[in-house]
Amino acid sequence: MYHGAAPFLASTALLGICAAHPLRPRQTELQWGPCEFDFNATIPVECSTLDVPLDWTKEDSSESLELELLRVKASKQPTLGSVIFNPGGPSALGTRYVAEQHTSMNRVLEGHYDLVGFDIRGTGRTIPFACNTTAMLESNMKRDLDLPQRDMVEWLENEGWQNAQVFADQCYKDNEKTGSYISTAFIARDMLAIVHALQEDDLLRFWGASWGSILGQTFASMFPDKVDRMFIESVMDPTDYMSGFWTHNMLDTDNSLDNFFKECLATPELCTLANITESATVSSLRSGLSKVLSELYSTQETVELGYHAQPLYTALTPVTRYEDLKNRIFNALYYVSRFPELDSVLTAAITRNFSAIEPPDVSPPVDRQEIMAQAGAHSLFGISCLDGTVRAAEAREIYSYVEEQQASSTLADGYMPLMWACPAWRLEPAERYTGPFTARTKSPILFANGLADPITPMAYARKVHEAWEGSGLLIHGGHGHGVDNHPSTCTDQVIRAYFINGTIPEDGTLCEPNQSAFQQAYEYLKEA
Repeated sequence: MYHGAAPFLASTALLGICAAHPLRPRQTELQWGPCEFDFNATIPVECSTLDVPLDWTKEDSSESLELELLRVKASKQPTLGSVIFNPGGPSALGTRYVAEQHTSMNRVLEGHYDLVGFDIRGTGRTIPFACNTTAMLESNMKRDLDLPQRDMVEWLENEGWQNAQVFADQCYKDNEKTGSYISTAFIARDMLAIVHALQEDDLLRFWGASWGSILGQTFASMFPDKVDRMFIESVMDPTDYMSGFWTHNMLDTDNSLDNFFKECLATPELCTLANITESATVSSLRSGLSKVLSELYSTQETVELGYHAQPLYTALTPVTRYEDLKNRIFNALYYVSRFPELDSVLTAAITRNFSAIEPPDVSPPVDRQEIMAQAGAHSLFGISCLDGTVRAAEAREIYSYVEEQQASSTLADGYMPLMWACPAWRLEPAERYTGPFTARTKSPILFANGLADPITPMAYARKVHEAWEGSGLLIHGGHGHGVDNHPSTCTDQVIRAYFINGTIPEDGTLCEPNQSAFQQAYEYLKEA
C-alpha cells in the first residue's frame, strides 16, 4: 500500500556500496492482530503492517508505503526469535508462503522460532507491479508462430526484441510513478526495518530461496553486522543476476531432466515411461524425446492453451505443440510432486499419442487483467529488470548474452526469452546495489543447493560459497527446486543445527533424500 503524492522518477542509482547506511523507518514497533487475508492457514496466524519510506534515499520524504507481514508464533520453549522467510520469484508472497507452508518450516526448526513472512515491494498489495498486457497485445504486439525454437538469436532479431520493447514501454507507462522504488536494495532496507521493528536483538534471521538468495546476499553485503542466521537455498549468482539475463541459470537443467529419467528407470513400477521399451535407458529416453521435439519443431502444429507459456508477457493465443511440450517439461522438473504428470506427458509424446496429453489444470480468472494488477503479476520483471544493469537500444547489442543463454541448456529456448525485456527496460532504480557480494558477516551464512535443480545450478552455490568468508555449503541429493521439494531428514538436521546452534556443516556435506523421487511423488498424491 502506497501513501503520498506521486513521486519523482528515480534519482541517481547508488552503486557498489560496501556497507550501506542503515536508515531508520518512521515506525518502530509492530502491532500484531487478526489477518485480512484469505490464505489457507491451518493454525492461528497474526498480521501486522510496517510503515516505511517509499524512497529510502530521501530521509525527509513524507511519502511512505505499508509492508504487510504475517506471523506464526513459536510453539515451543525456548523461543529463539523470529525467522523471516522469502520464497523467491521475485513474485511469491511471503505472507501466503508462511501461512500455507509453516508445517515444513516448523518441522525443521522444531517450533522454536516465530515464522515471519512479508510481501516485498511490487507484490500483493504493496505497490503491485503490473503491466496492461491486454491493451498492449491488442494494439501493438506482433505474435506469429515463429516462436523461439532452435536459433534464439534469429528469433530475437525477427520478433523477440520487438515484443520485449513493447512490453517494457507499457510497463513504464503503467508504473512510472512507483516502478523505480522496488529494487532489491530497497527491499533489503525494508527487511532491516522489519528487524528493527521486531524489537528482539536487532539481528536478522533469514531463510531465503531462489531469488530470496539474491535478497539475502544483498542484505548481507549491505548490512554484514546485522546477520545472525542466514540460510540460503536454491542459490542464484548475484553477479549473473545483476546483468538482467540470468545467463547461466539453466546450466543444470539438462542434468535435471536426465535425473528424472534415472528416477523413472529406478522405479519402473511407478513410472510408465520406464516400460516404453524392453531396455530403456537414460540415453534412449533422451533420444526418443529429441526425435519428437524435432518433428514438432518441423510441423509447427499448434495447440490451444488457457494459460501463458513463456514468456509471460505474450498473448493467450495458440502456441506450437513444441513450445507447449518444452514448457511442460521445464515446469514439471521444478517439483517432485509433478513427476507422475511428467511421466504421462512424456510417454504420450514419445509414443506420438498427443491426444492423451491433458491440458494443464489452469483456469484463467474472469477479469484476468484486474487480478494480475492486484497481485503484482509482473513483479518478476519489475524487480529483476530494475536491478539489471545491461540496457540496449538494438537487438544486436545483446547477441552475446542470448548465445550464452542458448548454450546453457537444450531447454533454454522455452524459458530464457523471459528475460529479454530487461535490456529494454526504461525504469531506473532510486538505488541499485551491484556489489561486491562478499563480506565478513557477524555470523556465517549457510548455503544449500540440490544436485538436480532445474533453474539454480550447483556451480552457483559453489561460487557464492567461496565468496563468503566462513560460510558453509550443504549439498542436497534430492530433485527439484528447493530442499523441501524432495525431503531429507539429514538436510533437516543440518539446517536445524545451524539455526539453533550456529553449526556450519563440514565442507561438501551431502544429504540424500529419504526415498526415491517417484515414491515421494506418490506419497504427495496420497496426502492431497
